[in-house]
Amino acid sequence: MSKGALVYIIFLLVFKVSDFMVDDPTFKPYKELFERDSGVKVPELLTITFSSSTKFAGSCKFLPYVIQINPRIWYNYDTIQRLGLVYHELSHCTCFRLKHNDKLLEDGCQASIMHSKLNNSKCLKKHWKKYIAEFCLDKR
Repeated sequence: MSKGALVYIIFLLVFKVSDFMVDDPTFKPYKELFERDSGVKVPELLTITFSSSTKFAGSCKFLPYVIQINPRIWYNYDTIQRLGLVYHELSHCTCFRLKHNDKLLEDGCQASIMHSKLNNSKCLKKHWKKYIAEFCLDKR
């Protein structure tokens, strides 16, 4: 089988599987805020859904194109932590920021929303403008 044929088959599988993926309406306002803050359009093909199968707070998958949010963790987060989680995952999936930035600021807060551990509410509130300024800089 040629490389082109294999890519085509994978493409068809992605779109076929994605046909059955439905965005959870919980995440619509988060997508809209991300688009406003980042200046980057969230692809219509990308779905966000709750899934207990992820061991992380959230995960971005490309086959199918989906963000999975762990509901047990989600419901223990406050509003700004939920926003931070969705923005973090959307940065992976829409801006292809695949690596984490685990640097810390002088005050002990994470230097980036792309830190591997989600910021606490205090740090998110304190540094939110800094965090959103870095979103998808190369995609704007």
